[in-house]
Amino acid sequence: MIKYYGKCGKACEICMYHGLVCKGCFIENENYPDTVNCVIYKCATDKDIQSCLSCLEHPCDLIKSLPRDYCPVHVKNFLKDT
Repeated sequence: MIKYYGKCGKACEICMYHGLVCKGCFIENENYPDTVNCVIYKCATDKDIQSCLSCLEHPCDLIKSLPRDYCPVHVKNFLKDT
């Protein structure tokens, strides 16, 4: 059973990067707000909701416009390694 979901509603713990280079969006966004800077995390936090799944506007244009594999933590780590 999935226990950890990110603000976007995705199951972080089934991601291949979770636990290796990523601690999940809550920790990553709180610890590295300038480098992670997740638009979904910011939106959900501004609305004071646990995740997009509990938002009355879900699925909104923001979620619809992002690729399914969107993960700002993975992108941050990828760019750091290149």
